[in-house]
Amino acid sequence: MTSRARDVVDVGGGDHLIFLHGWGLGPKPYLPALRALAARGFRVLAPDLRSCGEVWTAEGCMQVIEEVRRDLGEGGLVVVGHSLGGGLALRHAAAHPEHVACLVIVDSVGVPQTPNVRRLHAFLRYAGTCPVSCLGNFLSHLVTPRGLADLTAAAIWASRVDLLDEASACRRTATTVLWGAEDRLLPVSDAGRLAAAAGAELRILDRFDHDWPLRHPEIFADVIAAAAACEARAA
Repeated sequence: MTSRARDVVDVGGGDHLIFLHGWGLGPKPYLPALRALAARGFRVLAPDLRSCGEVWTAEGCMQVIEEVRRDLGEGGLVVVGHSLGGGLALRHAAAHPEHVACLVIVDSVGVPQTPNVRRLHAFLRYAGTCPVSCLGNFLSHLVTPRGLADLTAAAIWASRVDLLDEASACRRTATTVLWGAEDRLLPVSDAGRLAAAAGAELRILDRFDHDWPLRHPEIFADVIAAAAACEARAA
């Protein structure tokens, strides 16, 4: 299930799908969702992107993602990213459009956030309601020698990065933007801006929060499988 010198969860068989996880989590908290995707006919590869380079950088993550992509050989991929992983997915698809047949970004970073008391309150409220299954995984990385530095660097990038140009560069890639209507961490207005820039299909999911892929893995897999049909629609 986990392979290569760098941790990469590898489950299922079928159409190739690369999944990029959210901030500080690694792929393992998403295993129920990844297995559900595998059951729907995908070979899912999910690299651990919590440590990339001497200190975490988006460029280091791009190298890891491209290593995984090269291992799969030629052919179009489905690329799915959640939260921080959504921003990385956008950047990868913009840099390598020839390899991405379908892009799905889920409650993604990519619209710069202005630090203020309201944003801090939103983050603290989110942190207090994140799934319990994630906490042990997050803390196990935090206490590693590089954990705090990696998490800090990734958080700064996620809060400041502007990926609207990258989204525009994905206009020729079949793209879907998915967002929880009750996301308290990243506002639903961000979904509209990213979808408009990418010329993407936009779907807002009622009653779901930022972490709905973790809370509702079967629904997540159903929605991703439907979105992956965007390649056929675009063709």
